[in-house]
Amino acid sequence: MNYDYSATYSPDDNKLRLRAVSRLPKDLYERVRGAGFIWAPKQDLFVAPAWTPSREDLLLELCGEVGDEGGSMMQRAEHRADRFDAYSEHRAHEADQAHKAVAAIADNIPLGQPILVGHHSERHARKDAERIENGMRRAVQAWKTSQYWTERAQAAIAHACYLERPDVRARRIKTIEAERRKIVRQSDDAGAGLRFWRGEVLPITEDNKARIHELLGGILGQTAGRFVVVNTAEGTNWDAWNVLAPDGERCRACPPCTVEQCRERAEQAFSARIAYCNRWISHYDNRLSYEREMLASGGGLAGERFDYQAGGRVNLMSYGWKIILRVNKRAGAVQSLRVSEIGWRSIGLEEVIDYTAPSAEDSARVAKAVGLAPLCNYPGEGFLHQTKAEYEKTVPQWSDFPKIGRRSASGARGAHRVRQTRKPGGSAWDTVSVYITDLKRIDPPAVVAPANPAPCPTPLAETH
Repeated sequence: MNYDYSATYSPDDNKLRLRAVSRLPKDLYERVRGAGFIWAPKQDLFVAPAWTPSREDLLLELCGEVGDEGGSMMQRAEHRADRFDAYSEHRAHEADQAHKAVAAIADNIPLGQPILVGHHSERHARKDAERIENGMRRAVQAWKTSQYWTERAQAAIAHACYLERPDVRARRIKTIEAERRKIVRQSDDAGAGLRFWRGEVLPITEDNKARIHELLGGILGQTAGRFVVVNTAEGTNWDAWNVLAPDGERCRACPPCTVEQCRERAEQAFSARIAYCNRWISHYDNRLSYEREMLASGGGLAGERFDYQAGGRVNLMSYGWKIILRVNKRAGAVQSLRVSEIGWRSIGLEEVIDYTAPSAEDSARVAKAVGLAPLCNYPGEGFLHQTKAEYEKTVPQWSDFPKIGRRSASGARGAHRVRQTRKPGGSAWDTVSVYITDLKRIDPPAVVAPANPAPCPTPLAETH
């Protein structure tokens, strides 16, 4: 362990900090700066904006271990605010001194006394006027600077309080969970590539070189073929599909490689990638444990205490009271809400302040409003007649192609939905309704006529 350096990590802000007892050597300083550390002169340390494996490795190399940061984020914000308050007091003192100096000069000038042009006092009077102007300018500037540092002190405390709010912490947990899922997918891809090169799909031998090259040219190449072979002569990177190509099909600058050479490089590359991803996953797990524990110790989210039902009303932080249109659940737990007037996005539970359960009438009204119209199958005008097999073969499989079309109520037919496919001879987005001939026929629902209103009561005869 090198006692000249010490390193800490804070889960509050996800930052690494490096402290040194003396000035860093030039080469080490360049390494630290190259890793993303920034010198904070008031704190007398280097700080990295976020944790990464490479930054942690550098600190482990220098210090032997990375400890925990002693103070909390609120304590650091308070120290920062105290420092800003001291700056503000110094500037306010400078403004007061400058004002007193200006007042001392002005008090020696009779009230309303002009500068006597040509008089022996003209030069002294103009000098006094210049001193008064410069002194007032310094006083105003120092006062503005004092106000600036006062506002910075208030902002430091406010920002720390904001980061510790339950709703902000809950959104931070969601962000960490999303980043963890991304790294897990990368680890799974690397694991799939490693299994391929270890022969779990087909034997990795020179006899199967053509088949391996063919597989890497397809979708498998996005995972198993991602590692690179470096051409040291030109410094060009080539993937496995390139270096395993036959001599006549390979680029002239691409070096040939045997299957065994590719397997060795793949073993090293994918093993290192999995180890790298596992460090990130472990880091995210620790952060999630910390954030969830802090959220629970603060009482948790108010929005997690309610049993939400469609038709109920929720009081949101930014939007006020809204009606719940749909409750989104995953694994039996409520994840988010869709509410009235904000249909373009889901509302997280961290935004909920209060909830009111719906009446049976409210639930029925919302169910009717958000319910899907029935999917019908009938031979309408201009419909394309197809079997189910023909429809599945011809309908585009694009994720954004409208395979289901909505039809509004017209005449005696109520609102309903029909299947759609690409119109023969039309453009990519021209659609035509389809009648599936070998499926049960389902006609559109009939329009329900409103009940006749009750007749108006006969007015009572006027009495005389």
